[in-house]
Amino acid sequence: MNKTEDLREKLKVLRAQPETNAKSKDIVKVLCDLASVLYRSNPEQAEDYANQALALAERTGFKKGIADSITVIGTSYWARGDLNDALVCYTRSLRICEETKNRKGIASCYSNIGNIRRNQGDYERALESHIKALTIKEEITDKPGMAKSYNNIGIIYDEWQEYDQSLEYYFKALRLFEELGDKQGIAISCNNIGVVLESQGDCTRAIDYYRKSLGIKEEIGDEKGIADSSMNIGTCYEGQKEYDSALAYCLKAMDIYEKIGDKRGIADSNNHIGLIHTRLDHYDSAPIYLHKGLELSQTIGAKDWEMDSYKYLSEYYQTQGDFGQALAYHMKYSTLRENIFSDITAEKIAQMNVKYDTEKKEKEAEIYRDIFENTVVGMYRITPEGRILMANSSLVNMLGYSSFIELAQHNIRDVLFDSGHQHFAFSEHFTDKKVLLGLESIWLKRDGTSLCIRESSRAVRDEYGKVMYYEGTVEDITERKRAENALRESNERNEALLTAMPEMMFVLSKNGTYIDFKTEKENELAIAPGEIVGKNLSDAGFTEERIKFILEQIEDTLKTGKTHDFEYELNINGTNNIFDARIVPFGKDKILATVRNVSNNKKAEEEFRKLQKLESIGTLAGGIAHDFNNILTGLFGNISIAKMKLPRNHPGFRSLEEAENSMNRAIHLTRQLLTFAKDGEPVREDISLCELIREVSKFDLSGSNLKPVFNQAEDLWITKADKGQMQQVFSNLIINADQATPDGGHLYITLENADISKKEVVNLNPGKYIKATIRDEGTGIDCKHLDRIFDPYFSTKQAGSGLGLTTVYSIISKHGGYIYADSELGTGTTFTLYLPASESGQLPESKQTGTEFSIQEHTARILVMDDDRTIRDVSSDMLNHYGFTVDTASDGKEAIEKYISAENNGHPFDIVIMDLTIPGGMGGKEAVKELLAIDPDAKVIVSSGYSMNPVLANYSEYGFIGRLTKPFIIADLKNELMRIMKRE
Repeated sequence: MNKTEDLREKLKVLRAQPETNAKSKDIVKVLCDLASVLYRSNPEQAEDYANQALALAERTGFKKGIADSITVIGTSYWARGDLNDALVCYTRSLRICEETKNRKGIASCYSNIGNIRRNQGDYERALESHIKALTIKEEITDKPGMAKSYNNIGIIYDEWQEYDQSLEYYFKALRLFEELGDKQGIAISCNNIGVVLESQGDCTRAIDYYRKSLGIKEEIGDEKGIADSSMNIGTCYEGQKEYDSALAYCLKAMDIYEKIGDKRGIADSNNHIGLIHTRLDHYDSAPIYLHKGLELSQTIGAKDWEMDSYKYLSEYYQTQGDFGQALAYHMKYSTLRENIFSDITAEKIAQMNVKYDTEKKEKEAEIYRDIFENTVVGMYRITPEGRILMANSSLVNMLGYSSFIELAQHNIRDVLFDSGHQHFAFSEHFTDKKVLLGLESIWLKRDGTSLCIRESSRAVRDEYGKVMYYEGTVEDITERKRAENALRESNERNEALLTAMPEMMFVLSKNGTYIDFKTEKENELAIAPGEIVGKNLSDAGFTEERIKFILEQIEDTLKTGKTHDFEYELNINGTNNIFDARIVPFGKDKILATVRNVSNNKKAEEEFRKLQKLESIGTLAGGIAHDFNNILTGLFGNISIAKMKLPRNHPGFRSLEEAENSMNRAIHLTRQLLTFAKDGEPVREDISLCELIREVSKFDLSGSNLKPVFNQAEDLWITKADKGQMQQVFSNLIINADQATPDGGHLYITLENADISKKEVVNLNPGKYIKATIRDEGTGIDCKHLDRIFDPYFSTKQAGSGLGLTTVYSIISKHGGYIYADSELGTGTTFTLYLPASESGQLPESKQTGTEFSIQEHTARILVMDDDRTIRDVSSDMLNHYGFTVDTASDGKEAIEKYISAENNGHPFDIVIMDLTIPGGMGGKEAVKELLAIDPDAKVIVSSGYSMNPVLANYSEYGFIGRLTKPFIIADLKNELMRIMKRE
């Protein structure tokens, strides 16, 4: 198992253990180690591991882990060539290490920063960073780190060709690596020393150090290192004209380069081997190696090796006396050499520009940091996900945190904002804006107290337009808001006091003359505003009797100082108005009268009394409908049973069918009563709207001169609605149309599918609807009345109650639909309504197939609970007809007792049918709870004459598995039992 697999297995084991703080730290370390191993071979995966480590370290407050994670992310950027991003990461890690006083971490960050600077060609600042790193490592006696710093410093002096200083640091590194027994470090140091000595022309000593490096690399099995060292030794011998030794080492290097596939090494070694053969007069072998070196150099784009190939080939052809070829290769060598030096010059200029730009940016950054840290306004930088990248001390202090590190451990969305606050929509402000200015919101401080802030921000995006982070300023406006709120509350109180004051104020003399007045409603004055002062009560239109009464009140007020309240009526612009007046003394011989128009209040009181009467009627209607439904259940049931016992050709069979049809109208009447009586939940079921409207129109237009004309979409959707309420809706609309066309005509009914998109129809949510349009050719409605036709008690008909269309509007709204009307006098009226389409897409199977019960297959035991004996009897007869065994109970208590007894006797009931309401006893709602507590598998059907009761609308929520709405016929009972038994 290699190191990567070993670390992944270790990570898997750690994550399987219970979560603890110590375990979290171990996971962070392993993730960082994984990223460090992979950053060269797979920088993206390394960055992913490092980001996982960073997220966990931030969540657990593991500061060292935060710094280590950011460092590894920087190293991944470096491996990808993103030097500036790498520098940002190393600088951020440095600040965290400085804040936590992690000396070893500080030194490591300076080393990384120095290496980045060196790669950018900024050797001076690179040297400065490496010296800082070395100083700290010497203080904490970090010998491995010191040795690496010596090598790093030596490399910089080598670049400057200051070889004496370079050797001084390389030798220091060598001695330390030897002391530590670090073979890899010893080999690297020996190789570095050899390079410097070779540059100084001391090839003998250089060979000694190259050989020492070669020996160590052979010992540790570093094949590329062996090849490089062999090549270095070979070129040194070549410089000393010891060509046989040089050839041996270069051939050894070439063999290894070919083995490991190092093309640059192969090209370089072929060049030198060809040159050595030329010097040894091996003229047959030399051109083979030289041309091979040239070809490979050109293939891999190694311009330096290509230049060497031209130079060595020119020398070879001179020895052969072929001066034309020699000159041609020399020209190629000169041209390429000139281009390379031009490229080098351009590169150095580019490096100088980069250095200038970097220094400029750093100066700007320093100015920004100075402003960032010293401004009194809070400043931040956050990711789109809410992670805090930067925050200045003003913001940290404003929010009550001890340091940036403590604040940065939290996600800004989770900690700083209330759950319902608008900052959750922060990013939405940037969809069409580049900046956000003056967003006021509520933030939470560390101690949980609220802070009012004013925020301005901008989104910083990458080259593809994706937001990388937000940066902005935060101003504490808590005190200003408190002052504004106090001022607003004061204004609101004053406004409330003024609003509470009566609309009119008058100052009158003791004889009833107007001296002054104040009002905002001049249309309620009996005298023109400019003529009031100086006029008397008689000029305002008061009767002599009323004037006498008011003067008596004024006289008593002036004499006793008492306040007097009274009402009076006065005709204003032809309308009788009722006013409430209060008079108080206002000096010796004047009074102040405050007057309020209470005409609307009086009308409202009258309307309230009307509503109270209506509620009483509604309660009575509900009770009547419930009792009537019980009676109808008995009638329906007995008629159904009688029909089943008679053949269809029996003389009485048709009479029974007519009785059923008449009683269907009675059902319709009771449903209207229940809708009128109580605003309950609709009992929804899948229905065909077209079939329902056809049935209603056939009934309501029987004997009428108004003829319905249907236009229906072929693939019309079905709706999920309360069938009884829908019958009432369309009955009201059809009857209105019939009354509006006394001479007859056509009633056009159009049904179509409507897929409503956003804002296409006002008051409708997007979705699928059935659109119904009902258009008559009647007298029409005056446009001035059109906006009021759905108001309670509004009617243009002398005999109308004004509740029909109100009921229609209420029912459609409760179903999530919408209705509106278009009309003009003399052209007819069109009602357009939308009802949500059912998600099921088709009518229930039981309503389509008409599958019959098989008595042999269904011999269940059924318990019927109802306080009405007739219903118990007729239900028993119905069930007995289908072969069921039936028992009955008069209330919930008796039903439970019988259920337990049957269970104990080994003859349990399969289904229980319970009446919802039992006057003076336990009804189905209470009984089902106790029954399910005894037997959780009990199957209970609820039955009630209150078809709009919420229990029937949502019966499963109360523990029932089915429902029967009274009055029900034998087919209804059969279908419900069949549905339940099929499910079971």
